[in-house]
Amino acid sequence: MAKKDQASASLSTASYEVLKPLRHDGDPYAPGDTVTLTDDQAAELRALGVVGQPKPVASDPVPAASAPAGK
Repeated sequence: MAKKDQASASLSTASYEVLKPLRHDGDPYAPGDTVTLTDDQAAELRALGVVGQPKPVASDPVPAASAPAGK
């Protein structure tokens, strides 16, 4: 079971802002574009400065300080 859990963890994905020109899976990405990467892919590209931090997912809760007052 542990191997399956490890495989699932390495296949999770997130969206990242492209900081430098990138070709991923045969597609070109320019600075400012968004690319979806696995955690392993992102780690390498972040270390090289090609992509930034992961973008928040739309379903992520809004931090209390940012939530509108009285709603």
